[in-house]
Amino acid sequence: MKEFIAKHSVRLIGLIGSIAPVLVARWLGVPWEALVRVVAAFLGLGEVAQRKQDTRISDHVRSQIRSAASGTVLR
Repeated sequence: MKEFIAKHSVRLIGLIGSIAPVLVARWLGVPWEALVRVVAAFLGLGEVAQRKQDTRISDHVRSQIRSAASGTVLR
């Protein structure tokens, strides 16, 4: 489960973020201060997930460059 969450963290955050407005529409008495906190938390989680994704991509690109320089091609 931990591996799944690590692999799909951006998708899971997006899913949870898309459910939040539906819950707010369902329960109209939610104070706006709570909504601001939830939005701030999702923005922070999104930033962390994006940095992790950027690290993965840059590591992959570096390995591709190293393999191309040595004459082997990874796919």
